[in-house]
Amino acid sequence: MLRRSSIFALLLASPLCATMAHAQMHHVDDPDKVTRAVSVYEWTGSLDKPTASRLVPVTVFIDGEFEDGGTYLSRPVPFALLSGNLYSVEDAGNAKGIVELKYARKVTTAAPEDEATGAGSWYGYGDFVIPKPPKVKPGKPSRTPVAIDGGDSDDGEPHFVAKRPETDTAKSDANPRRPHPTSNDAQDEEKPTLARRDDALADDKKKKKPGKPQGYVAGVGNLNDDPDRPTLSHGKKQDETTMPLTGLPADMHQSIAVSDAGARLQHLFRRSWDSSSDEAQTIAALHDIALAQLKPYLAANQLVAAKAVAPATSAPANDGSHPTLVNKTTAAAGEDDGAPPTLKRTPQGVNTATHPATAPPLAAKAAPSAAAAHRSTARTAKAKSAAPVAVSFINEQVEGFQLSYGGLPTFVYTADVPVAMAKDGTALLAHVALVTQRLPEGNMQVALSSVTDSAHKARTPWMRFIDVVDADGSHRASLLFERRANTSRDFVLYRLVTAKAQPSFTTAPLE
Repeated sequence: MLRRSSIFALLLASPLCATMAHAQMHHVDDPDKVTRAVSVYEWTGSLDKPTASRLVPVTVFIDGEFEDGGTYLSRPVPFALLSGNLYSVEDAGNAKGIVELKYARKVTTAAPEDEATGAGSWYGYGDFVIPKPPKVKPGKPSRTPVAIDGGDSDDGEPHFVAKRPETDTAKSDANPRRPHPTSNDAQDEEKPTLARRDDALADDKKKKKPGKPQGYVAGVGNLNDDPDRPTLSHGKKQDETTMPLTGLPADMHQSIAVSDAGARLQHLFRRSWDSSSDEAQTIAALHDIALAQLKPYLAANQLVAAKAVAPATSAPANDGSHPTLVNKTTAAAGEDDGAPPTLKRTPQGVNTATHPATAPPLAAKAAPSAAAAHRSTARTAKAKSAAPVAVSFINEQVEGFQLSYGGLPTFVYTADVPVAMAKDGTALLAHVALVTQRLPEGNMQVALSSVTDSAHKARTPWMRFIDVVDADGSHRASLLFERRANTSRDFVLYRLVTAKAQPSFTTAPLE
């Protein structure tokens, strides 16, 4: 009876418990719908006044997935390159300025078959501007008088009551205000949008324009905004103020550009050095890792190190926003490190250049025979060929980041190395790229490494680091690399959540 009554009581209480448990559950909001586009802004000249520029679409993050920015919703212009889209040019999350797209163009190669099939790549064009800070107007005193009203039941304490004019009260009761319509209300909720200036400008114009007489009919908008409407153009457009960038010039700069439909807090990902010793130790560790990655590659491809004569012209130009270590050399033991030559001295140790009168005459030596001279020349040539050549790292760049809150310090190292083919001495340029993380115990963990050279880019593309970027609005940065081959290139996003960097998205090749 005790067991049966207990079970009966539990069955009676179970609906009540379920009701109470349901009542205690808190409301869970829907996840934030992020519509975010990432592109690469490329330009020549200075950033504030570029001589030529273009915007290369990379990704569109929508509905929780990455789409190719160069092809997503092409009608015919891709969604990421619609006129009026605003892109924030950033340096590791720090906004530098705005690019407002004015037009897009599909660039094809000179091959006739490409023109016939429509092959090519889309690029966007616009002007880079640095927004001016908003003007802050001084506050005005309130026109509504403040009265102290004690009432009939005055308790001796002052009560502040703001009286409203009767006309305003009656008017507000009779005509309740409705929210001001915006252009977003008229748009289809299913149609994605990116950051644009249209809505803000429309609101400002509506506020400044005087009221229209009754019977006024507003326009339906610009018909050219229809993405399905074909357009024809003759000659140069009036809004093309900055020259379009073509090709891959040696002095081309690259930076991340982000467009987001929502307003998000700025997240800076660049890591500052703890001290000068921290910087020196990190650079030395990265240098040793790069040398260890380079030596097996040279041996496997029958390449030898060559002396650096001048900085490589094919290396990416630095715009001053990234730290650069130029012409740092790791010299082999006993190798000439490029120091200025010392003055020759006589056997008596007197410098003949400064004391010619005190130098005693040297005894004349007999001229060596032809056979002896030949043997001496052969020994000298053999010694020179056997001597190891210093490995010279030029165009070095070391950058530190913190990809997420509380994440491990992450470092990106890139450098070029002059090399030559062992069989014929053809001069080449090798490229090294490293991504490492510093573990809590202090040692470096290699997450990504790549070595190639100018003769093997078709087999192993050249990994050119662009920057880190929050590509999906998660406040966690990914690393964006450009992979450049001989006749094409693409862009790859790498996510670093484990010991190894994993590619999260790769664009279609750009010819």
